[in-house]
Amino acid sequence: MEDKDRLEEDKHTIDDLFHRSLKFKNSMEYIHFFRFIGKIFHYSHYNAMLVYSQNPEVQYFGTRGFWKKTFDRTVNENARPYVIIVPFGPAALAYDVRETCGELPPEEFINKGFNGELFETGGYLPEEMYYEIKKELEEYKIIVEDAPMPANQAGITDDYSLEKIHIKISKRLSPEQKFATLIHELAHNFLGHMEQKVLTKKSVYTKGPNKGKPKIETISIPGRLVKSEDLREIEAETVSYVICCRWNLEHDAERYLSGHVTEENIKQISPELIISVADDIERYFLKRLKN
Repeated sequence: MEDKDRLEEDKHTIDDLFHRSLKFKNSMEYIHFFRFIGKIFHYSHYNAMLVYSQNPEVQYFGTRGFWKKTFDRTVNENARPYVIIVPFGPAALAYDVRETCGELPPEEFINKGFNGELFETGGYLPEEMYYEIKKELEEYKIIVEDAPMPANQAGITDDYSLEKIHIKISKRLSPEQKFATLIHELAHNFLGHMEQKVLTKKSVYTKGPNKGKPKIETISIPGRLVKSEDLREIEAETVSYVICCRWNLEHDAERYLSGHVTEENIKQISPELIISVADDIERYFLKRLKN
């Protein structure tokens, strides 16, 4: 099987798992799921979803080897195992953080461990960081303007040309709110809600045989017909929520989504698409600034 075909098959497998195993009845359950996915970096999205489908109360998981090597913690003798998939190998067993022991008891480890980042949200983004992000976006002809806007509007994409994006963000918002709104608007574009786009960034090679020579990086965004406004808002807000979780920023997505999430809409959601778009936005525009 070719890599392209395998990726497409994996996408459908992940989406099928989501729809068969997870029955969301309200927006809070939906958000709880994506918050969990947004905090898992050390295993694939598929494995995160697989563990969540076995027990949505799991907070953070790993194999016996992971816990020992990474945090010098051991798994309790009677701990409940969760099945995960190992690339090019058989299934493995993973265990929740609360089923481990070490120098600190589980709850204390959860509160103090992971450099204090995994389970807490700081809710703070330096204003200079927000402006650095805007500079990164400008290199791809994505122009972000802080502008006066109506009280009921946080942001809008008002340029639909093929080679650039113009986003307006309400100037009355805090840096954290501007960040969440900016990601929401970027998500609309990267999810294909607007129209097909080809963004380019001009730079130079910094190493190798082409060092100093011109370099052009291209991002192709396919158009995608999504007629339902509710579905468009669910997808874009979920991307924003996942990234805010990764950046440890508060995000009141549950209130926003409560008016959009229904069982019928959830049936049309592709979690793999949402997570892939979140990954793309971070990789292109945020990775250099995060650490």
